[in-house]
Amino acid sequence: MPKLGFYFDAESCIACHTCQVACKDTHHLPVGTNYRVVRSFCTGSDWEPRLYNVSLATTGCTLCADLREVGEQPACVASCPMRALEFGDVDELAARHAGEPLADGCAAVPNAAMANRNFIMRVKDCMADPDFDEIII
Repeated sequence: MPKLGFYFDAESCIACHTCQVACKDTHHLPVGTNYRVVRSFCTGSDWEPRLYNVSLATTGCTLCADLREVGEQPACVASCPMRALEFGDVDELAARHAGEPLADGCAAVPNAAMANRNFIMRVKDCMADPDFDEIII
């Protein structure tokens, strides 16, 4: 059985929150409950701040099993205007994006508790910044 997960392209994400809204709408979630969140992180120092965004599945995400049963993509993937999210077998996603600057999702996100192991991320240069400040906006 394949290990399903997400590929997230941090170079493309513009933090529009469309994935988060689509998930909330599809699952009719009440206020305060989200299965997907978008977080922005600030890196750099002094006069050279840099920003990157991450779209993460949280506790409760079923990978839109009901949509996948009828042959559709998860709501977050289908709604992304920048095509920053892909869904499928984690090994196939990693192979498809071989040669890109990839990071284990948990290693790329400042707080590893925010991501799980079914997450592959194409990193931005600023994510490797040694002056990372871990400021959550």
